[in-house]
Amino acid sequence: TNKKLEIADLEGLLFENSSITDGTEFNFKTQTAGKYTLEIRDHFKTLISKSIINAEVGDNVIKFYTKALQNSDYTILIKKDGKTIYNVKYNIQ
Repeated sequence: TNKKLEIADLEGLLFENSSITDGTEFNFKTQTAGKYTLEIRDHFKTLISKSIINAEVGDNVIKFYTKALQNSDYTILIKKDGKTIYNVKYNIQ
């Protein structure tokens, strides 16, 4: 795992940088394997992008692709079975 993305806790969400650019990596660490939904919403809470993460137990380091998004602040949500697990705000460039 990229040293910048190490999560000491059993679960967590950590992005490589304070803002997200094309190819930025993030670590989604979980104790429960399965399908998770990653949603990106704009400041009006409109759904911009939705994808599925097939997570394994432990670290899941994933690249974030942003070319289809305008530079702005977004809310990134990770959900499992319709329940929000993480809700964070990031600037995507």
